Amino acid sequence: MMFGDNKGAIHIVQNPVMEGQSKHIDIKYYFLHECIDKQTFMLDYVPTHQQKADMMTKNLTWQKFQDNRSRLNLLEFKS
Repeated sequence: MMFGDNKGAIHIVQNPVMEGQSKHIDIKYYFLHECIDKQTFMLDYVPTHQQKADMMTKNLTWQKFQDNRSRLNLLEFKS
């Protein structure tokens, strides 16, 4: 299962069309659509405030960082 917080990207992967602003998407990205069709993996929406991966990709406040760290079951290391 893969989660994302970009509804537009999820929609394009689940319903690929070649029109308007989606024309620029390289054909190799349609691989994701094929994987979803074959049920190799699932793609689902998760609200931004529940996105666990944010601590790996964004600058977060200390509180949000600690919340995400606990949701990932990571321990604080103190030397």
